[in-house]
Amino acid sequence: MYGLGGRRWTVKIQAYIDDIIILNSNRVSLAKKTLEIVQFLKNLGWRLSPTKCRLIPSKKFQYLGWSWNTNTMEVTLPQQQRRLLKTKLRDWIEITKQQQIVGVKQVASLIGELNFLRFQFKQISLYMNVLNTFKSKAAVKGSWNCQVQLNKRILPNLYKLLELIKLNKPMELTVRTPFVILTTDASEIGWGGLLQINNGELMDADEWNGNWHLKSSNQREIAAVLMSLRAFSPILQQTNVDCLLLQTDNSTTEFCLWNWRPAKALVHIARIIFQLSENLNVSLVTEHIKGIHNNKADALSRMAHHGDYSISFPALNQAISVLQLVPTIDLFASRTMKRCQRYCSPQQDRRAVRRNAMSFSWTGERPLIHCPIEMIPRVLNKINRDQIEALLILPQWCIYKFKQLLPKITSQIDLGPSQLVLEPGPKMKVLELKLPPGNIIALRVTS
Repeated sequence: MYGLGGRRWTVKIQAYIDDIIILNSNRVSLAKKTLEIVQFLKNLGWRLSPTKCRLIPSKKFQYLGWSWNTNTMEVTLPQQQRRLLKTKLRDWIEITKQQQIVGVKQVASLIGELNFLRFQFKQISLYMNVLNTFKSKAAVKGSWNCQVQLNKRILPNLYKLLELIKLNKPMELTVRTPFVILTTDASEIGWGGLLQINNGELMDADEWNGNWHLKSSNQREIAAVLMSLRAFSPILQQTNVDCLLLQTDNSTTEFCLWNWRPAKALVHIARIIFQLSENLNVSLVTEHIKGIHNNKADALSRMAHHGDYSISFPALNQAISVLQLVPTIDLFASRTMKRCQRYCSPQQDRRAVRRNAMSFSWTGERPLIHCPIEMIPRVLNKINRDQIEALLILPQWCIYKFKQLLPKITSQIDLGPSQLVLEPGPKMKVLELKLPPGNIIALRVTS
């Protein structure tokens, strides 16, 4: 800042209307420069209020209605304002319990005061949805001067807002830089997530089960974010990740999780995502990417979970040659896709040894196991239970996903990308399903 005569003050000044804050790293220099600036402003005709001005340098101060702490780089709600808001919310809770009649302008005034807290509490919009809807409907039916009866449906939100103000969790001013990337995608049949961490990639995917009632693509996309965070939460905790870059090709999901202001249909899932990120102590940074750059997550979400594909003969022969294990039976096959003379089929087949591979003991066999991904946990448990040696074919990312269940791996071979190793079945082409992304691994396992 420059003064009269071209003098330069080596300070930084932040001004908002008539509120001025002067910043400098040196306490002594700041005190001296502050007095010079005050005198300079008085010479210009400014009138300063002695009761409101603070001319002694401090690392803790109040500015624009917030308490700032430059030692910890945090912002909190001042005690006096916090006390007033708690009293006001308790009063609103009591009159809501009694379902009293209030003016629409009073509701709008409460919403305005709570919206001010969004600077510190980013998640406050997640609990303002019901209040905003209640105010808007009342204003449309009547007018801004009408009276409305309070509904008890807003009570849970009022209690949650009161809890946030009581805790007064500080907001960090330091900007975290994400070094871990989570890419998600969803389809009508399932979801997929790709985690890029420590110069490696982890994948996970699953189908939507009957507990999910997702009626739109936006709901599916934001639910895919939730499921991916749940799937990768152990690795995020183990590696102490504090900032995560979330990539999605859905602009609505990116907007909702960027400023935490979701639509009514998405607010419930957004609340769960925020609570999960708080428990993991991970801040989310969102980024929208084009669909053509989201190939792997898209393939995971549209993956053929029921295994309508088979390993090619050249890849199988390579695995048998390297692992030195000749299988005696193909446990998960059909008449047209079998890779051994003896096989088990999931359908009625008079040429198959058994109809259901899980219905008999595998003891004494050296099976070829290339099962649907959804059946891998059951298969691994049966290998350990029957104490056999087997040739196991599965995507590379499944090794991390099911590492707790995997038996002892004697040897293994990377067969290459799934597009070169696997042969899609006829139903995959009709249903427009995709092969599991990533490389395919052949394992020689023994219990």
